Parts: sequence; C-alpha cells; structure tokens
Amino acid sequence: SFYGVLGTPTCRFSSSKLAGAITHTGHYLMHWGKDYLERNSCHVLYGDTDSLFVDAGLPEGVSYEEAYAKGVELCKNINQELAAHLEYEFGVESRLELEFEKIYRKLFLPPMRGSDSRGRAKGYAGLLQKNETEAELQIVGMEAVRRDWTKMSHKFQRELFSLMFKKAAGTEIEEYIFDQVNMLKNGELDDLLVYRKSLRKPVESYTKTTPPHVKAARMLNNPPSVIYYVMTLEGPQPKSLQSAPMDYNHYIEKQIKPIVETVAPFCDIDVHSSLTGQQRLF
Repeated sequence: SFYGVLGTPTCRFSSSKLAGAITHTGHYLMHWGKDYLERNSCHVLYGDTDSLFVDAGLPEGVSYEEAYAKGVELCKNINQELAAHLEYEFGVESRLELEFEKIYRKLFLPPMRGSDSRGRAKGYAGLLQKNETEAELQIVGMEAVRRDWTKMSHKFQRELFSLMFKKAAGTEIEEYIFDQVNMLKNGELDDLLVYRKSLRKPVESYTKTTPPHVKAARMLNNPPSVIYYVMTLEGPQPKSLQSAPMDYNHYIEKQIKPIVETVAPFCDIDVHSSLTGQQRLF
C-alpha cells in the first residue's frame, strides 16, 4: 500500500525513486531468501512478489505433522537469519516476518506460453494438504478461475488436474478428454459454453477493434454492462438471442486444446489423439 501511494503521480507524496526502491528491496529480499534456502538443502521452485514455493526435500510419504513441523522450522530459521543479515549489512532492525502459509502435497507450475524453461507468472495448481487426511485441489491464476473462460473450461481443467494428481495413466486422461470433446459435439455441454465479458465503455466507442462480446452487445437494444454470449457458426451472439448453431470447433480450439497443451508434456498424453480419438502413426 505504501508503494501504491508513492507510485501514484497525483499523490502529494509521489516519488518514483522511493517507489522503485521498494520494489528493488523486495527483489533483493526474495533473492536473499532463495539463496539462503538453497544453501540449506532446499530447492526453491518459484518466487512471486512476496512468496516462495519451496521443495524441502521431504520423502514422498511424509506425514502432515512432519511436513508442517519442517515448514515452521524453516520459517523460524529464515526470519532469524534475515534479521541478522539486515543488521550486519545495513545496520537496521528487521521489521520483516516471513510466514509459513501452506503445504502442497503436489504442485504444478505451468510453463510460460512459448517457453519450456520459464514458469507462468502468478499461475499454478496444487493439492493443498489441510490436515493428515484431507487435501483439496487449489488452482490460482489459471483458466479454471478466470471469469472470461467458460464454465465448461473451468470444470474441464479441474478434473484434468484431479486426474494428474491422482497419477492416472495417460490413456485414462486421454479417454476423459475425448469423452468431453464428444459430449461437447453432441450438445450436452451447451449450458456451460456461455462467455461472460464486461463492457469497459459504451458500445459505440469501440471503433479500432470489435471484440466478440461487443459484436454480441450490438445485437441488443439496451446492452447491459456484462454481456453473456456464445460463439456460433455465424459468429458471437447474445445467449438470449442465439439463433445459429454452436461453433463447437471454436470451443475445442480455444477452450479445450490450450488446457490440454499445458499439461500434455507432463502426463504422457498426445494432444491430437486425446482430442480426436485417433492415434498418430508418425
């Protein structure tokens, strides 16, 4: 919040140099934390703004109590070392405190689109361990929690991750994907294919580009601020005024295929086979 005040040009206390110093210090502390953890037999999987995802090197079958105790221990040690470091390097008393937040039994960090080596920022899926016997799927920053993706894609991605985390065979995952494609083509998922998109300005103000939801909005007499529309063989249409058949190929290419492509390299499935039911010969 302090950064927001200093970085806002209209604020009387605005200072771009101080705002930059805050982000620079944050980056410095994140890198220091990563280096400290990796010197202490941990592997930092991912870091983002104010958090670090750490593989503590615990065995596969470790109990929740043991994992929790390890997290608390790491947190205590890093806070002590950070305080000593800041006092030694800068002569200041540390007011910072890292918190141990949660345990993921399994974690999936999707690659950045177009890159195999860099992770996608602010997006991951994990099997969150709540206690010794209870775990739940948690998805952050991915399609399953994005409002501009359909309910069909939400449900599809959640089930796909559930299968992955259960270590389902590649053939089982491919069968699930192919079944969903068939249900889609048979019209069984039509109620889940509605897009939801807000109008950021009056319809007539869209002149340079015309996004699909704007095209649909122009078919309405008094378009609301949120447009519910579907993609048909005649283009986008408001759900309430749909007259053309659904464009199922659009939903396969734009809502199913990208999700499958994200996980395919990690769960031994072939994208083409899973979407078409046909095996590649070459």
